[in-house]
Amino acid sequence: MNGGVERAAEITVVQETVTVTGAVTRDTVLPMFRAIGKADLSRVKTINLERVTTIDSAGTAFIDVMMDRVPGRDACRVIAGGEVSEMLAALHADAGGARRRRRPRLLVRARKKASSAFSILYAYLQLSADVFVLAFFGFFRKMKKRPGATWEQCVRIGVESVMIIGLLSFVIGLILALQSAAQLRQFGANIFVADLLAVSVVREMGPMMTAIIVAGRTGSAIAAEVATMKVTEEMEALTVMGLDPISFVVVPKFHAITLVMPILVTLSIVAAILGGAIVAVNYLDLSPVVFFRQAFNAVGPEEFVMSIVKSLFFAWTIVIIGSFHGFRVTGGADGVGRVTTSAVVASISAVIVIDVVFSMLYLF
Repeated sequence: MNGGVERAAEITVVQETVTVTGAVTRDTVLPMFRAIGKADLSRVKTINLERVTTIDSAGTAFIDVMMDRVPGRDACRVIAGGEVSEMLAALHADAGGARRRRRPRLLVRARKKASSAFSILYAYLQLSADVFVLAFFGFFRKMKKRPGATWEQCVRIGVESVMIIGLLSFVIGLILALQSAAQLRQFGANIFVADLLAVSVVREMGPMMTAIIVAGRTGSAIAAEVATMKVTEEMEALTVMGLDPISFVVVPKFHAITLVMPILVTLSIVAAILGGAIVAVNYLDLSPVVFFRQAFNAVGPEEFVMSIVKSLFFAWTIVIIGSFHGFRVTGGADGVGRVTTSAVVASISAVIVIDVVFSMLYLF
């Protein structure tokens, strides 16, 4: 019986009306597709579906395609029963949702990404300017100085980092000397291990390794502290009391890391050279006097000064990036964890990029 109904399905076009009759299913839509392909639908203003007895998803898709071929689809009147109306409404809802979920075009996405990047860059530069101005004028304002907070941060950033920086730098110097000695001793150039170690440690490894360790310790601590104060509304409380959150929270850290970073870099350089000296004395049979003389002759005062200047840029970058991510926290504890991770990753990446820039300066 169902098959007879399906065989009776037909479509007729009379003047401005299209009438569909019978079961519009996957078994009957093919002949009707051929029929509407041959029919003239240019004057159609009404689609009558009241005589449709059965319809499935294939039939609904056929009706939607037929409506697309009618000029002025939005002005076309559709007469349908309950089942057909529900099927068409569901199809249009799915299609509308798919259109809404469609990803924007490439240029639109690029514009949004560029706009977001410029907004972040502007906020970062604005925070940097505020920190530098407040830190500089903070030295000349007696009422704004917080020496106790600065010295406390010096202990946290500097003194508590001495052990880990000294140990890792010593081990790195040991490794560099071992790897260099294994190659240079084949050519009788044992003495040049001191040159290679001194140049690499003073120019690159000392400042960069110190900055990476400080970024992991201090950068994460700054981001977590600022973010926690932001989440618990302590920043708003400081503003209500007439205190600038940047001057109260960030500037002492800025002053402290500016003071201790050159000392930590110097410690790292000395520890690494001492590690290399142990290898040179015990593995290459060099005397300590010869090794240290060769090492000191390999690097000049200008290279040590460049290393200290580089370390200051590293320090300022770590503080500003950590504070920037802390101020942008959203949510609760989960947000604090996310901005802390982002601050560490961004700080280490920025340190490496700045190191590349300074390395290029050595060429000029």
